[in-house]
Amino acid sequence: METKLIVEPEKKWFEHKFKNEPTEYEPIKDLEKIHQLRNEAKQLYEQDIQNYAKHREKTKKSDQNWMKTVMQTGTAGDKISASGLMIQDSAVHNLSSLENLIQSVKLSKKRECMLAIDALKDIFGSFLLPKRALRSFHEHPFDYLKTLENDKKMRDKRLVLWYFESLLKVKYNNFIKSLQLVFQDNLATTKFKVANVLIDLMASNQFEQQKIMLEMVVNKLGDPDHQVSSRIIYQLINYLTKAPKMKMDLLLEIERLVSRQNINPRAQYYGFCCMNQIVLAKQDVEVANRLLLIYFSFFKKFVKNKEVDSRMLSALLTGVNRAYKFAKMDSQEIDNNLNTLFKLVHITPFNVSMQALMLLNQVAESREDLVNRYYNALYRKMFDLECKNTSKQTFFLNLIFNSLIKDEALPRLKAFVKRLLQICLFQNPPFICGSFILVSELVKTKKSIIQLDHSMLVSNSIENSDVTRFGDEDEEEKFVDAKDESDKEENDDENKEEASAENGKKDNSWVHKKNIIFKKHDRYDYTERNPLYSGADKTLTYELLLYTRHYHPTVVVFANKLMNDEAVEYDGDPMEDFSLIHFLDRFVYKNPKRSKEKEDKKSKKSVFQPNRTIQRSSVKNLAVNSKEYLKLEASQIPEDEKLFYNYYKAQDVKKNPVDQEIVSEAESVSDSEFDAYLFKTEVDGADANDDLGLDFADGLTKTKKKKKKKTEVQSDGSDFDDDELMDDDADFEAAMNEEMSDIEIDEDDDTFIGKKPKSKRGKEDLGDLFAAADDFTDMINESAEYDKMGVGSISNKDRADPKQLKWEMGRDDFGQNWKKAKKFGNKSKGKKEKIGKIKNGANKNSKNMNFKKKKVKS
Repeated sequence: METKLIVEPEKKWFEHKFKNEPTEYEPIKDLEKIHQLRNEAKQLYEQDIQNYAKHREKTKKSDQNWMKTVMQTGTAGDKISASGLMIQDSAVHNLSSLENLIQSVKLSKKRECMLAIDALKDIFGSFLLPKRALRSFHEHPFDYLKTLENDKKMRDKRLVLWYFESLLKVKYNNFIKSLQLVFQDNLATTKFKVANVLIDLMASNQFEQQKIMLEMVVNKLGDPDHQVSSRIIYQLINYLTKAPKMKMDLLLEIERLVSRQNINPRAQYYGFCCMNQIVLAKQDVEVANRLLLIYFSFFKKFVKNKEVDSRMLSALLTGVNRAYKFAKMDSQEIDNNLNTLFKLVHITPFNVSMQALMLLNQVAESREDLVNRYYNALYRKMFDLECKNTSKQTFFLNLIFNSLIKDEALPRLKAFVKRLLQICLFQNPPFICGSFILVSELVKTKKSIIQLDHSMLVSNSIENSDVTRFGDEDEEEKFVDAKDESDKEENDDENKEEASAENGKKDNSWVHKKNIIFKKHDRYDYTERNPLYSGADKTLTYELLLYTRHYHPTVVVFANKLMNDEAVEYDGDPMEDFSLIHFLDRFVYKNPKRSKEKEDKKSKKSVFQPNRTIQRSSVKNLAVNSKEYLKLEASQIPEDEKLFYNYYKAQDVKKNPVDQEIVSEAESVSDSEFDAYLFKTEVDGADANDDLGLDFADGLTKTKKKKKKKTEVQSDGSDFDDDELMDDDADFEAAMNEEMSDIEIDEDDDTFIGKKPKSKRGKEDLGDLFAAADDFTDMINESAEYDKMGVGSISNKDRADPKQLKWEMGRDDFGQNWKKAKKFGNKSKGKKEKIGKIKNGANKNSKNMNFKKKKVKS
């Protein structure tokens, strides 16, 4: 009889759907009835497990036996894999395997623990957790069972699944508790592992145990290991990209962490860093408002306790800048902290003060009463000496540009431009070039910012007469011509004005109060706090003249363009292209890195990072010493690289001359030179087919000149007489007979045994002998002293003594010929050496004899 199962194993447990199942209901409060139904469901569940085991024994007996064998005798990894397969086959009937895996999550066996964690993460995320929160048994709609009284199979199935879900909820809670214990391990790798698992579980199911897991992860922001804290921030931000609705929950959890008493300042800092990394959208108004409240509350706390930590303030101000755009809250909260923000601009480090200025710039866009105060603070901050060494120069120039492009007061713009050109005198070329590009963009909309003509000073002052001070809008202003410096001191008292306080208007700026006396400058005063009244419109932009003599060629080009009313256009990034490190890269002929556009698309890049989409020109992608670079015209080379171009161009001309006429004359051979070449070969007896007619034997042996005088050659190049040739042949035959007389030929083994030759060096002349390649090698081996230059030459790197080399050569010869020496028995050593020398000499003389025979036949 076939065993029937209540729950089929083909589907996942949460994919079993029922008709007319209610979605909204009230749980019953009758505990006795719940207890009765629970016992009934338990019995049905246990009976169904037994039926499943019998069903497996009948249908898949071999697989079942293999599983039992693995669970008993297999390794830890095999047992974990087998348990995972059983749960995937039917999670309802193999809940005991899930319990075994959860019990393996212990630090006592770390390797087994890590394997079990990976397996449980995949099982819960893919097979066990639905897209809703798990329910306990008493939370189900028991009234729905009344509609299933006529269908007992569906009723039993519903009870079994409800009971299994309640058990699964308990198992999942136990797994989270086990992870919490493992999360306390001291090893950073273990913490990374558990954090990844928790983040993945929260992403797969945002309802079950989400609050507990989020608290566990956020709590690790205060971990003593800063690497763990940084990794947690990265993982939480990635989690928000998968679950954007969890922004508020994460924000509240981080707020609880940073608001704890006696919290470590480092944990607070990482908490603020995590908050300001949250990416906001237009619909996240509530989150942005909450962020501003948190930032300002801690901002007040730090200022009140006089705890001015630059890193903490920088993190807070960064968060305020990013959240202010999306927030819609009462301005009273910001007004209460304005004075503190302006104070921070002057007392904090440069990077922190720049964050405060960026926030004030956003506030000033909607508050006209703060415009002048903001420009005064920015104007004063430009003289900060830390500007030269900061890493935020690009942001500083961007802040200046965004502030000036919106300003309509021309005298103030001129004051900012003059101060920017003044501070550039002490800056590096990247900052100077960036500032020139900034000024050029401003000139496109404000034409008269740069003044180089004296005749334009008076007209410009008249055009800008509508600019008034705070409180004196109703007064008339008088404009006069600029006086000489000798008359200025006498008329200082006449150039003063008092602010109007009679109309009862309240001054908008904190600087200008009632009845304060201002000095109206008739010349430029760089010490003036308010750039609007510095007198920058009454002087020339003479600073540009200094940059025309700058040491950097690009600065000179940009300065000349500004003086000639030309736009400064540059496609690259001046802060990088004109830096010292870029120059050194070109100096060592290092090619720039290839663009990684494809990699950037695949990689996850923070939205807060600057967009590096600027591409260098094709000229800067070539090595300065390459052929392609030298083929370019001088007009195509950037000004800062002409030094390389001119140098390598000159070197290329020296190595590769381009005058083809000189080359053709050097390669041509005249008739007279060719006749002289033939004359030389005929006199020396060189082979006519030889290219050079060189005597390789000449110089290897010292020969004496022949006593016999040769026949003189006629100047017209005629041939030798027949009689002279006969005399030479006779001499050659006599010399050959002498050589042959010294050699005896053994007819049995064709071995040449040479006699001791007579010394006839006075009559020898090797200059007339021309040998073939093989014979020439033997001649070198003969003449080489101790075989230093021959084919079997000995390496003498340590410069050993010749006697030492001779002894080593004798030892090698004896070792090679020990078998032949054995035939002579116990004869004396001198006889062995003598026989060896005779045989060697006979072999060499036989080669010479064969060569001379060939010569005679020819």
